[in-house]
Amino acid sequence: MTQVDQLLMLAFGSTSRRKELELYTTVQPDGFFVIEEDGGIVAAGGCLVYGSFSWVGLVGTHPAVRGRGHASRLSEHLVNWSYAKGCRTVALDASTLGRPIYERLGFRPVGSTVQLKPTPMQPARNPEVAVTQLTAADTEQVLELDAGVFGGDRSRLLELLIAGTNGSGFVCRQHAGRLAGFLCVQERLIGPGAAANPDAAQALIQGAMAGDPTERSMLLPFESAYLAVLLGLGLSSSSASPTCGMVIQRSTDRVTSCSHR
Repeated sequence: MTQVDQLLMLAFGSTSRRKELELYTTVQPDGFFVIEEDGGIVAAGGCLVYGSFSWVGLVGTHPAVRGRGHASRLSEHLVNWSYAKGCRTVALDASTLGRPIYERLGFRPVGSTVQLKPTPMQPARNPEVAVTQLTAADTEQVLELDAGVFGGDRSRLLELLIAGTNGSGFVCRQHAGRLAGFLCVQERLIGPGAAANPDAAQALIQGAMAGDPTERSMLLPFESAYLAVLLGLGLSSSSASPTCGMVIQRSTDRVTSCSHR
């Protein structure tokens, strides 16, 4: 784990991703892989299965060995691994550097993802919206709401986050206590979460950032109906280029092509 974390820090130019690695490898212990060369790890990456589709993430190559095809080999392996798990679609967010690699593997762009930087703010003052701490008692309702909004099964990930293994969270209730949204808060990241309407999304962000000076980021599809709501709360878009959302869907032609490349 330490070697992979050090590799990803070099690959992404970031601080430690160890807690993310620990969380994701607990959720999907058979879904993360490395490439070794000369006795050291030179590339790493993994997949989380969300029912009929998987999500590729934390794919990184040591800067000293870029251009040798390691990212392509690893990504192709993750695609084929996902297909073997029964996934029909594989999705990811591609950086400008990584996009050509995924396009060669058959991925196609479907949108972009922006990184938002929240700032401390006042709690919500909407009397029709109640925001409270996320607890184990909320688990069943959270999973039900998420399945309808997200469109996949990320119950294992959410159960671990709700159990407090890697952060905290909030729930939002409207209309006689009915759950309208939830939001997990991790060490570096705000999310995952889901909201039934803009009022719930706004209240959850305000609840998560009320008086909290911790620097975190939030990832959101550029096409999200809630982007304008969050920007209106004072969240700012990162200066970094948006990543490109990409997917590849299983077909006989693509699988044959991948297996022979």
